[in-house]
Amino acid sequence: MKKHSPRIPGLFNMLLIVLLLSVCLTGCSIALPAERDDTLQAEESKVEQMKPDTGGDPEKKDKSYTQAPEQKTSETAETPEEIRETEETDETGETEEEAAFVRLPSLSGIYYSLLTRQQQVLYEELYSCIVTLGEDVKVSTLDTDELYTVYEAVMGDHPEIFYCVGYTYRLKTIDDIPQSITFTGKYSYSGQEIDAYNEQLAKKLAEVKEGLPAGAGDYEIARYLYEYVITHTEYVLDSRDNQSLLSALLWGESVCTGYTKAYQYLALQMGLRCAMVTGQAGGGSHAWALVRVEGEYYHVDVTWGDPEFSGSVSGEGPEVGYGYLLITDEEISRNHTIDNFLKLPSCTATNANYFRREGLLFDHVQEEVLARICSDYAAAGKKSIQIKASGEEAYEELVRYLITDGHMFDYAITGQESCWYLTDDVLYTITIELSGGD
Repeated sequence: MKKHSPRIPGLFNMLLIVLLLSVCLTGCSIALPAERDDTLQAEESKVEQMKPDTGGDPEKKDKSYTQAPEQKTSETAETPEEIRETEETDETGETEEEAAFVRLPSLSGIYYSLLTRQQQVLYEELYSCIVTLGEDVKVSTLDTDELYTVYEAVMGDHPEIFYCVGYTYRLKTIDDIPQSITFTGKYSYSGQEIDAYNEQLAKKLAEVKEGLPAGAGDYEIARYLYEYVITHTEYVLDSRDNQSLLSALLWGESVCTGYTKAYQYLALQMGLRCAMVTGQAGGGSHAWALVRVEGEYYHVDVTWGDPEFSGSVSGEGPEVGYGYLLITDEEISRNHTIDNFLKLPSCTATNANYFRREGLLFDHVQEEVLARICSDYAAAGKKSIQIKASGEEAYEELVRYLITDGHMFDYAITGQESCWYLTDDVLYTITIELSGGD
């Protein structure tokens, strides 16, 4: 009877198999794609990083209110820094101080509502990263242009984020094909400093609310805040923190971005939808506000409503210029150009315009109406009055009647042989002195 046992190859056969495998492996190799991090670029927010020239104060004018002086600005984005791998810390990458600094997202902004759902997800990611002072947070886009657009939307909706001055991103590619982007905000203050400033802002907000008339509606709030920011802010080119609301609300001096963010912050806190608009005006980059009043959108340029900025001689002129309070697309576009990184809601309504609401809009000369309102304003202690013409023809008629023919002296009660006046042939407004300089 034969016994069966497994066959074991001889030594020669085993060596031959090993040799053949060795030839196959060395003669054919599998090349895996090289993974690398591209050079990182610093993408700075254009508005936040702009610093106006320090070439001096705006030119002063005593008998002209036709156009705000040039506000020259220059981009001062820092040289992009190479981002290196950071050492591992904890799981979240946050310090104990930063981990305690968390806020819930606010997703009701005007720009947020203009985004696609995919962009809204990115918006939420960027917002959450910034308010927690996050670094190297992976985001849901592979498009650096989209990242810039959505970052601008976040900053345009949130003036309370005064501590983020730009961002950097890390783009990871394989064979030049984008694989992922991580986002890092550039923060000017620590979480502890931010909390301290927020306490000051809360006190300021309470102070501002105390002056709001009882029962104020949208229009009254929009007007009150316009007047408040203008009368409590001095236009200073090199003012501290002038690209944030801190400059206007806490330090009392700023440039256009600070004026606008202060107005926007207060408006949002008092229930108005409001966003910052960026563009060109007066020969340089500029910022102003878009606000919804009584269900309609309007432009508000607080900076150009400040006579101190627009060129009135000190001691002569109104305390507030109302020409840029709640105006239409057509009116703002006469001397402003909007940066269309997102299409804004149309501003065509006129019902809440200051001059229409206050009964100061004229389509022709009405002597009795002028006499009545000038008398009422003077009796109320107003030292000047601003009126608006409905169009160019009406404006020319009013200028001819009041100024060329000298009838403004019929309404002024200065007790002097002369009085000042201001005209704006862009927005068709006329301001005349009633009872002595402000």
